[in-house]
Amino acid sequence: MMIAILLVLIAVGSASAANRVTINNIREEVRGGWRQTYEAHGRKIVVDVEIDIPDVSIIPVVRVGFPPQLTPNND
Repeated sequence: MMIAILLVLIAVGSASAANRVTINNIREEVRGGWRQTYEAHGRKIVVDVEIDIPDVSIIPVVRVGFPPQLTPNND
């Protein structure tokens, strides 16, 4: 799942070279992990995740999205 989040972050940029990042940039950005608290439906959701970046020089970019018949529910 963490790799999926990483790939989504990478895929956000467009095809232009200005929007590309290196693996070292990603490692630096996620060094502190993902730590955040959310409130939803009267409940507190705590996220405390270490993000593991593979030891590679390049990784493929995978675009993730909802199928056309589905829409995100942000309630």
